[in-house]
Amino acid sequence: MLSNKLKIIYIVGSGRSGSTLLERMLGQHEDVFAIGESFHGWERAFLKNQLCSCGVPFYECEIWKKIDSHFNKTLKKMNINFEKFVYLLKNTVRIRNYFFNRYKTNATIINKIYTEFYKSILEVSQKKYLIDSSKHPVLAHILSLNDNLELYFIHLIRDPRGVAYSWKKKKLKPIAPNKYDYMPQYPSLKTTVHWNVTNYIANKLVTKENVRYLRLKYEDLVSNPGKMLINIFKFLNLRSDSVVRKIICKENCIILHANHTLAGNPFRFKTGKVNLNLDKEWQEKLSFLEKNLIAFSSLPWLINYRYISPIKKGSKCDV
Repeated sequence: MLSNKLKIIYIVGSGRSGSTLLERMLGQHEDVFAIGESFHGWERAFLKNQLCSCGVPFYECEIWKKIDSHFNKTLKKMNINFEKFVYLLKNTVRIRNYFFNRYKTNATIINKIYTEFYKSILEVSQKKYLIDSSKHPVLAHILSLNDNLELYFIHLIRDPRGVAYSWKKKKLKPIAPNKYDYMPQYPSLKTTVHWNVTNYIANKLVTKENVRYLRLKYEDLVSNPGKMLINIFKFLNLRSDSVVRKIICKENCIILHANHTLAGNPFRFKTGKVNLNLDKEWQEKLSFLEKNLIAFSSLPWLINYRYISPIKKGSKCDV
């Protein structure tokens, strides 16, 4: 029996873990539409009209104009104030709300809007699956309460020392034609605390019976992209042969075509051949003290995710 539920691939995990790369690769499949980070897209795209990854401002992108027109009709029927919704969403998905179980308070209205948003995208794009790379773990838990969605969670993990170093680097992102802005930078301690809490909450998704969960390491994706893609497409019940041949041009080299993501890392604008190299810069650039403080504070997860000491294979959620 065919399901009428909307097929949603949601990438969950900490920022700077390679979600944009993963989304770009999966989004090359003919049955998949990649939207980028919806959580940030509400403000950056819908309210601020920043760039779509195709290179034009959001409201000038032909496909998003059609989606927005479709979605807006639904919002008017629901009598939704868009600015109030964005404020509500931001406040509801705060990490602390997960631990006090307060995130469920506004789950109904958030899920109602997300259902209509996702439905508009899939109907306009005529794709079978949609990828949302928001990564936010509390939003993931809210979506898991939505009976209209067939959810595929990909829990993407990266070594916290690499994540911490990445957040310290100064990076520019395009926000409008010929206009750039710096991405935020955070100290290692703050990043590490966030990494620990985010992955703790994301891990809880594996206990939910109504969703599908897959755990993937960024390092494995970069080191062996072909094998990882085949495993992921199998998890998604999608054919992989032709698309993997189309994406992987040679070992550790991929080909990316333009897409239409509404928010995310500047890598979303990258097209053409891309060489994948494991970013080990943190091993030299982080101080000895920083590396060890991060490792000590994340030790249980580093062991669990096999960054320090290997554990037995066979977990149902390992790629």
